[in-house]
Amino acid sequence: MQPPLELQDYWIEELIVQANPEYAEQKASPQILPEIDFDISKAPRQKKFLICMTIGILRGKDMKISAPYRIIVTISGHYYFRKETDEQTIRKMLAPNGLAILYGIARATVAQATACGRHGKFLLPTVDLIEIIRAKINAPLDVPDNREKQKTRKKKA
Repeated sequence: MQPPLELQDYWIEELIVQANPEYAEQKASPQILPEIDFDISKAPRQKKFLICMTIGILRGKDMKISAPYRIIVTISGHYYFRKETDEQTIRKMLAPNGLAILYGIARATVAQATACGRHGKFLLPTVDLIEIIRAKINAPLDVPDNREKQKTRKKKA
């Protein structure tokens, strides 16, 4: 049976990998969790979607000693659902599955890009994408990412 969600295409918009010259490998180095943000757009009157995901390790200019690299990856993917897929299935599957697919591609890309790097291969850690989705849905409107949503709501009112 063919799955209802298909990745049609993906591409990397941005890939930045900078070795941290101050990094000193530690035996008990704490896990560095990436900052993750995403946006989902829907094509009008179709079951096609675009997901754009940005993943960052130390996205600011300050290089902490605990991270071997400064990494920024922006990856996008086109997804579609089969015509017979109902809206409830789409809502349930799109974000968690679409983001998981893109994150897996980003992990492999970063591992390959850092494999010949100064500090060796770096593998992005596994993350709880469900928590990331929930945090984005429940974010207050006054944070910078949600200001545009707030302006749109005011215009509609």
